[in-house]
This record gives sequence, C-alpha cells and structure tokens, in this order.
Amino acid sequence: MSASIQRVTKADIYDLIQGRDDLQKYELDFFRKCVGVAAQVWVGHVDGEVACFWGLIPPSLLRDSVYLWLYTTEALKGNEFVFIRQSQIAVKLILSQYSEIIGHARVENTKGIRWLRWLGAEFDTPDGKAIPFVIRRK
Repeated sequence: MSASIQRVTKADIYDLIQGRDDLQKYELDFFRKCVGVAAQVWVGHVDGEVACFWGLIPPSLLRDSVYLWLYTTEALKGNEFVFIRQSQIAVKLILSQYSEIIGHARVENTKGIRWLRWLGAEFDTPDGKAIPFVIRRK
C-alpha cells in the first residue's frame, strides 16, 4: 500500500471536484466556494486513488490561524491508520506556518470527530449541527 499527500493547484482541485459523482450539487457548490477562498489545497492518495482533499482558508490577515475544510472518499475505508499518520504530518506542517487550525465538524460525524481528537483538536459547544474545534501549536 502506498499513501501520499501533495499540495496542488486550485485548478487541480476544481477538476477533481467536477469529476466526483458522489457529491451532491450543494456539496459541489460548497467545495467550489471553499477552493475559491483557500490559500492552499492538497490531495491525499491511497494506492493511486483519491482518498481526500482539503484546503486552508485564512480567516483574516490579522489572525495567525487558519480554517480547515476536508472531504474524504470511500478510498479511505480500510486505510484509516495511514490517513491519520499522513494527517499528523500535514498538521505539523500547517502548525509551522500558523499558530492554530480552526474549523467545524458535523455533530453526527463521529469518525471525523475522533480523527480530529487524534490530531489534538479541542471542541467547543455544538452550534446546531456543527461543533467548532481548534488545534493549537504546542
């Protein structure tokens, strides 16, 4: 098994999103907006298949934090340990550039919340269907 993460261009992510038949229209629109304002975007592969893609959105030029958005695919199933290890590498890199990573997870996304906890996330009080989190530089 081989796994990799690589920083890509926004055009690469737009092409990837457009080619996904597992995304609903509202999800396509959401990810297009996320990519449009992202400062950096990445793709993760497992055995040549896209396992995830994500990006970082700086909330403002005056803050030393960055907003993380993530999408995972079916290729991740059975490869969760590799994903966690690659995520730890990515988070370490991100936290070398920013003091904290912020975001939201869906309350019902127990696997995603568990993954974020593995990465050191601290959670706030849920706000409707979303729960805010922060991962701070140690």
